[in-house]
Amino acid sequence: MILYTWPEFFTNEHQVLNALMDKGVCWLHIYKPNASEEQVRQLIDAIEPTFRNRLVIHFYYSLAAEYGLGGIHFARNQYSDRFAGFPWISRSAHRWEDIETAEDSLTHLIISPVFESISKINHKSHWQLDQLADFFRKGKNKSFKYVALGGISPHNYVSVIHAGFDDAAFLGSFWKRFFMSFDMGVVAEFMAVVGQEEQKYKN
Repeated sequence: MILYTWPEFFTNEHQVLNALMDKGVCWLHIYKPNASEEQVRQLIDAIEPTFRNRLVIHFYYSLAAEYGLGGIHFARNQYSDRFAGFPWISRSAHRWEDIETAEDSLTHLIISPVFESISKINHKSHWQLDQLADFFRKGKNKSFKYVALGGISPHNYVSVIHAGFDDAAFLGSFWKRFFMSFDMGVVAEFMAVVGQEEQKYKN
């Protein structure tokens, strides 16, 4: 399961993130677009060292090597190969040109928003899933993995995998559900629903 942090900080967030990593989140993206470097440092400091090799940093890229993180996610125009060598190196793709010009040294390309965003108001998708599916069917000419982001929920997860994406990342759908109860069981719930949807697809 790939999960983005909620964009804003919340009380005892580090405890929640540690518990989520322990519950089965494979990759956690530290996504705090309005945070200072010091605030991001404080959050990473509070995450168990054993989990840090599964963290992907946004914005403050030098922290990846300093803390031994798992990788870096670049904004569309900020990619630099001087950070190569991490298990996860990705950048954003918001239009076809971004896909066509994606660097070979990436490990993942994150295409967003595939559906209308849940976490951002009026952030609508400019992608057509059937067009992306046609693109994938013609053959992926890069070695990196294609990840869907934006409006992803357990109920549409299988549709993006069926279209040809290698994986999908959760943000708004997960955190809005979590904030309703602050129950760590949401991870298991999400994974169970994804499993049920996959089974329906197979049947």
